[in-house]
Amino acid sequence: MPTSIRRLRNTLLSWIWSTDYRTLDGPRRTLVASLRMGHALLFVLMSGHLPLLAMSLVYTTLVSLVPFMAVTFSILKVFGAHLQALPLLTSFLKPLGAEGEAIAPQLIRIVENIDVGLLGILGTALLVYMVVSLLHKVEAAINSVWQVSTPRRFGQRFSNYLSIIFVGPILVFGAIGITALVMNTAIIRALRDNQPFGLVILWGTKIIPYLLVWAAFTFLYILVPNVRVRLRAAVIGGLSASVLWQTSGWAFASFIVSSGRYTRIYSSLTILILGLLWLYLHWLILLLGAQIAYFLHTPRRYLLHPPVPIVLSNRLTERLALTIMYLVARSHHDKGTLWTLPALADHLDVPAQPVERTLELLRVEGWIIPSDQEPAAWLPARDTGGIHVAELITSVRRAGESTAPPRDKEPFPVPVEEALDRVEKAGAAAVEGLTLRDLVLDHVPEDCLRRAGPIRRSGVGS
Repeated sequence: MPTSIRRLRNTLLSWIWSTDYRTLDGPRRTLVASLRMGHALLFVLMSGHLPLLAMSLVYTTLVSLVPFMAVTFSILKVFGAHLQALPLLTSFLKPLGAEGEAIAPQLIRIVENIDVGLLGILGTALLVYMVVSLLHKVEAAINSVWQVSTPRRFGQRFSNYLSIIFVGPILVFGAIGITALVMNTAIIRALRDNQPFGLVILWGTKIIPYLLVWAAFTFLYILVPNVRVRLRAAVIGGLSASVLWQTSGWAFASFIVSSGRYTRIYSSLTILILGLLWLYLHWLILLLGAQIAYFLHTPRRYLLHPPVPIVLSNRLTERLALTIMYLVARSHHDKGTLWTLPALADHLDVPAQPVERTLELLRVEGWIIPSDQEPAAWLPARDTGGIHVAELITSVRRAGESTAPPRDKEPFPVPVEEALDRVEKAGAAAVEGLTLRDLVLDHVPEDCLRRAGPIRRSGVGS
């Protein structure tokens, strides 16, 4: 990167992130928030996480597309709405050019020729499994964007999948059918010939596809993540994705017009390559909308700290874990306000990502449990008098390590093992008998003082 461009970038980023967002108000607050979100989105894209998820969804789509269409087509056939599937599929593939539009009737014929009665129990089960695997992959991808590591229970997941499979297509095609029916009424036809009503109706027909896609994305962003999503975040994320979804067709169509040279390179495989790119682009847009909704749902993740990779040392991880446990235990003991992730990040004045990772580590190790509220508040998983500091620190230090011995390698040298054992035992002995309740009550047992000497007092977040 040229020096002048790098200097300009650094100056712009310094201006965006140098001011404390909480002190801003008015138009500057909105501008800085928008720029910080844009920077955070660019960082996520450049990290490769969203593109990788989109690529995996493209593969799953290729395997599950026909089964998913077959199930959807069967549902629509019951309501007599299956005839609208071809125009909608043709519209979706239209940016691929004439060859893309020719694929739509072929897909419909393949779906129509599927006879569930001839598939048998095993074939039908495989068909349903393909559909469920696609929905499960979409759920996992959006949960990954939302940094949700705990999946829904099977019953909740099954009901959500049924909602998407049965309710989603009926609503979309029903809305399309009602719109077409209304637009063909005598009153509407009469109004078309009179201005300015004709112009309003013309623009209305152009806006309706955006509104339908907007509603579909909002529905997904509310239903799929395993958290209680704020409506405002889902609506704005859905709006952003719907605008990108609709306008991407025009951009991709322009790309197809100028892609004659690719035909000479890939020959008959051109339409396959372009189709994969088209699917990838749309999955990436869906994930981008989910990312925007996530940022709006938890604005602290992009408003207070620059989006940079944060890696804590072992020492800082132990200190952060013990500090969080101390705060959670003290709040529980004093019957005060319970700590949530945003509150902890604000109190400690550190980015939310390491706090979130540490909370998850403590949850997995069995030290804390979340409440049912949203955002989740945290409680000690057991009596604080039974939580020994030495045991807690050892658990955090060893979290995630494998207990299996290394294969085809010599064991660690005996002097190294002995030295590290002495260090570990000395540290555990210094706080032997010290519990989390002792820290909360500001009471250190006398035997700990004799072993470790005077304990230096410092601030909670130091």
